[in-house]
Amino acid sequence: LERQAGELERLDAEAEGYRAQTRELVASLQQVQQELQVTLAETKRLQEREDAFEGEVLRMSDRSAELAGHNNHKQKIRHLAAVKAENHTLRQELKKAKQLSAQLEGQLRYANLLG
Repeated sequence: LERQAGELERLDAEAEGYRAQTRELVASLQQVQQELQVTLAETKRLQEREDAFEGEVLRMSDRSAELAGHNNHKQKIRHLAAVKAENHTLRQELKKAKQLSAQLEGQLRYANLLG
């Protein structure tokens, strides 16, 4: 009986040791879960900042490209003047071609009347 009582005390102490380990593990697990929640929140915040920065970089890149297109204003003016001059020349050539066409049509009609 004494031996059984000693065995019971040993088993009780062992069970109490397991309970203490379980409490420590639960506490540790809760701490890790809290740290995980904090880390997830921080990760989400950083991802949102990264997305915002990427959007800002794209906007800045677009704006930079837009501004770069306006850097050489004199060159644009020269190009526009060249296009206008070419347009004027082409209009004159078209006018001459129409006059020649009308002249040739008149000659063709005259030739057909004589023919």
